[in-house]
Amino acid sequence: MKILAFSDWRVQNLDHLLYVLDAVNVDLVLYGGDDLSRFINEDANYFEEIARRTSKELFLGVAGNDDLQPLNQIYSSKNVIDLHQRPLVEDEIGFLGQEGTVEPGPGNILYSERTIRDHIKAQKEEIPNTASTILLTHVPPKGTLSTGARFGFDDIGSEAIRSINDLDLIVCGHSHSSGGKYLERANHIVLNVASHDHEGADGRFAIVDVDESGINSIKTTSVRDFFSRISPLSRLTQVGIKRVLHMKEHGIDSLNDINENNRESLLKLPGAGKWHVDRWIQESRAVIEGRILLTEELLSTISRIERPIFYDIETDLGGNQIWL
Repeated sequence: MKILAFSDWRVQNLDHLLYVLDAVNVDLVLYGGDDLSRFINEDANYFEEIARRTSKELFLGVAGNDDLQPLNQIYSSKNVIDLHQRPLVEDEIGFLGQEGTVEPGPGNILYSERTIRDHIKAQKEEIPNTASTILLTHVPPKGTLSTGARFGFDDIGSEAIRSINDLDLIVCGHSHSSGGKYLERANHIVLNVASHDHEGADGRFAIVDVDESGINSIKTTSVRDFFSRISPLSRLTQVGIKRVLHMKEHGIDSLNDINENNRESLLKLPGAGKWHVDRWIQESRAVIEGRILLTEELLSTISRIERPIFYDIETDLGGNQIWL
C-alpha cells in the first residue's frame, strides 16, 4: 500500500496537493491535523477532492490542537474518516488516531497523558489482529522530532505516545521545525510531516510504502522539490506549479525553451512582465551552463566591496549559532 501523509497545511495552497496526487499513484491519504476548516469552502470540498484522487478513495485524518470542535460537518464529507473516532483496517494494515495535543496546550483540543494512553490502548483492542499498525497523531512522541520553536525551543511531544511500542509507524505533525524528517526507533519509525505556517511556506509531505510485513520505504519531500524534479522550470524565480502549467500550455516544456525566441509567449503568461522574462532567460542560461548567476543587484553590492568573500553557512533553528 502506498500512502501520502501530510500535516499542518495552514497556509499552503491545497490545489498544489491535488496536482501532486494527479502525478503520483497512492492508495490513501493521511492528514495530521490543524486548520481542517479551510479544506471546505464555497467552491470546493478538498477532503473529497483529495480522496477521489486515491485508489481507495480514502482521506484519513485527525484534528490538530488548533482545530475547533465540533468537527462533525467536516468529517461528514464523503470518504473522509476521523481516525480519532474510530480505527480502521485496510489490507491487513491497522490505522489508529489521536487528535490534539497534551495539556496544558496551547490550543483548543487538549488531553492528559493518561487519556491519550487509554485512548490508543482502547483503539488497539478494537483491531487486535493486524499485520502492520500505523498511528496517526497530531502530537509527536516526546523526545523524537518534537522540538517546538514558536514559544521557545521546548519539547512539545507526548510521553504517552512515546511509551507505545507495538507499532510499525507513527505519523505526526505539530512540531513544524521537525517536519519532513523521520527517525527509526527500537520498535518503530517516527515520521513528522508538519509544514511551516509563515507566508509562502512550502508544503511538505511524505510517500510511505507499507504492506503486511511492515514499512518498506519512506520518501519525504515538498511541493517545490517534487515539481522541480518533474519540471526544472519550477527552479526559476516566481515560477510555481500554476505557472509551470501555463508555460506548458504555451509549448514551453524545458529550460531550453526559455530563450529570446519565446519572449513573446513568455510575456503572454498571466502576471508575467519584462522583469520576469529577463530574469527567467538569465536563470535558465545559468542552470544549463552550470554557472552561478550574478544578478545586477548582487553585482552592485559586490562593486562596493574591495575584496568580497562568499560563505555558504548553516545555522541553528534560531539563527544564533553559525557553522561555516
